[in-house]
Amino acid sequence: MGDNIEPLKNALPGYLDHIVNGRGNMSASMEHFAFVLQVNCGKIIRLEYSTNPTDFDNTIYGKLQDQPCP
Repeated sequence: MGDNIEPLKNALPGYLDHIVNGRGNMSASMEHFAFVLQVNCGKIIRLEYSTNPTDFDNTIYGKLQDQPCP
């Protein structure tokens, strides 16, 4: 799996509060930046971003964060 989510949550106070018990997701599109973030078991399992929202698939795949923790 990926990096721990806690350092990112600490760097962005209040912005990722919806990620609870090491699980959650977020997607956002702005004028010149878009991203999708998915977290499971306290680890970043998917992070995609671009300066153009149409350059990548920002769909949130629910089953990714439903996997059991090791």
